[in-house]
Amino acid sequence: MKRIAMTLACTLALGLGGGCDRQADNALVTFKGGALTSEDLHAHLESMKRKSQFRGKPELLTPEFVFDHALNMEMIIAKGLSENLHLDPRIRNMLHEQMSDLFLKIMEEKLVTPIDRESVTEEEMRRFYEENKDQYQEKSKYTLSAFPVAPDKAGEAAAALKGGALDFPAAAAKYALDEESRKNGGKTGTRTLRRFQPSWQPIVEQLQVGVVSGPTQLDGKMWVMRLERKTKPYQYSFEEKKAYIRNDILYGRYRDQWQQVYDGLKKQFEAKIDQPRLEAFYRQAKDPGVKGPDQDHEHGHDHDHNDKGGGAGKGTALATKGGGNQ
Repeated sequence: MKRIAMTLACTLALGLGGGCDRQADNALVTFKGGALTSEDLHAHLESMKRKSQFRGKPELLTPEFVFDHALNMEMIIAKGLSENLHLDPRIRNMLHEQMSDLFLKIMEEKLVTPIDRESVTEEEMRRFYEENKDQYQEKSKYTLSAFPVAPDKAGEAAAALKGGALDFPAAAAKYALDEESRKNGGKTGTRTLRRFQPSWQPIVEQLQVGVVSGPTQLDGKMWVMRLERKTKPYQYSFEEKKAYIRNDILYGRYRDQWQQVYDGLKKQFEAKIDQPRLEAFYRQAKDPGVKGPDQDHEHGHDHDHNDKGGGAGKGTALATKGGGNQ
């Protein structure tokens, strides 16, 4: 059977306070809250045939085994529902994700119109490239060495490096607070500026190659650092990124289509937003220390550019805002 759609639909209904007492006229077995029909068992059989443990072994999938397996699965679901597991927000989220993915696959072709790749003209691509050149640039990469040091040793460590008494690996081995920095000589790797923590970005951006900097206080620690290498940015030409530019334009078109779909669905199903509660959620999500809208009651304390150009179509379905190349 694998009646995912039915099971999830029932779960949603139960979660909203309704019910799902599915008592089909052609049921082979009924139970509290549902039933199994021969159609369910045929669907379950087809699903089991695709599982690796049964592939090429049809003799294992006897009708009796399929029935027992399907009924046992239903009993587990019934037990979970009887214990209100579907009301747990985390479980509801997992169920709704599965339901959304399943329904989306079924309805996608009805909701959006496929876009012909060849409908994107050369002129449109060149215009898009000129308007979004920054997306098609390989940013400078920074190779940084750094280690945290005790405040009372920070000046001594920096002086030893600047005076040449110690090279960076030796200084890290002697003064670094953490074992990893002592072992690897303070190497932090190579990355673009945006891949550093936000508090580090303005500091790293101003470093000069080969010059020891610090001690500098960052994130509650004293740091000594040195920029080992910085690459120059590289601007890709239109021809180098032509295929990706086409993908990005297609992505934008699909994103716009999906936005129209969701706007229409919100109207169709009369979505009403409690703005004060939504704003409270936004504040709490940004700062977990902020109380949520229901936490005052008695018990309430409770992109670097993608070189593959981004997907077009399915990848935009649930991310109409903020998707694409950032």
